Amino acid sequence: SFESIKSAINYGTSLASFNVEDMGIKNLLNLSMNDIEIRVNKLK
Repeated sequence: SFESIKSAINYGTSLASFNVEDMGIKNLLNLSMNDIEIRVNKLK
């Protein structure tokens, strides 16, 4: 559905923004689901 696609784009964009913050996947290793949810909600 369109909502599923929109949600996937929001999560992908959020995770990509964490990668850019620390130039690689190092930052992803220390993320919690709460960190990701906060970032996704900021995008909405």
